[in-house]
Formats: sequence, C-alpha cells, structure tokens
Amino acid sequence: MIKHILFLRFNESAYGNDKKTNVKIFEEKLLAIQKKVNGLLKVEVGFDFSNEKDSSDVVLYSEFENKEALHQYQIHPDHEDLKNGLAKYATNAELLIMKCKFKRQKTNNKQTQISFLSFEFCYLLFLD
Repeated sequence: MIKHILFLRFNESAYGNDKKTNVKIFEEKLLAIQKKVNGLLKVEVGFDFSNEKDSSDVVLYSEFENKEALHQYQIHPDHEDLKNGLAKYATNAELLIMKCKFKRQKTNNKQTQISFLSFEFCYLLFLD
C-alpha cells in the first residue's frame, strides 16, 4: 500500500475566486479523480481549523494499492490539470509518499488489528 499525503497553503485569491472557493473547487476535482483511477483506494481532504500562521489550508490524504496505481494517478490527465492549476492556487506544497508493508489480523473480539512491518518514505517540499 502506498500512502500519499499533500499539504497545501492556498493564495488568498486566484482565478477570480477567493481562497475558500478555490479550496472547494480543488476538493471537488480531487474527489472526482478517485472514480477514474484503478487502484486509488481512498481520498480524503481535510481543512485547517486552527488558522495558525504556519498551518496548511488543505491536506490531501490518499491510499493506493501499489506503485503502479500511484503512477497512473500521477499521469492521469485530470491530475495533470489539477497540478497545473496549483501554480496559481497554492503558495507552497509539501508532499509525503510512504510505502507501507503491513499485516492484518482479526482479534478475539472480531476487530481488525494492523501491524506495520516496514515503511519507505519520499518527502518533497515545493516552495513559491
């Protein structure tokens, strides 16, 4: 499983819209991609509620079945369009890609327990 985590800080305005509107447009585009990429298992978009000076406005969390699914996401035309739009939307971005090996076990009370066996990280920082 591959975990892809992106932190974004948006400009106050872009494309004639305010930050709040652009964040909503970004979220809608991201969620639409989920249905188009095989192996893209999960997409979540979180929003900053702290309003701290150094906090990100948006966090994208996604899970991929494997590296090939991540690659197909990265080259998908809708993702390319989204990345090109980020040049105006965002003032900076931080990306963490993590490959996880884990095992799942059922416990006595029928809950699933996940044990992480190993991690591999790739961290990228994009600044304006």
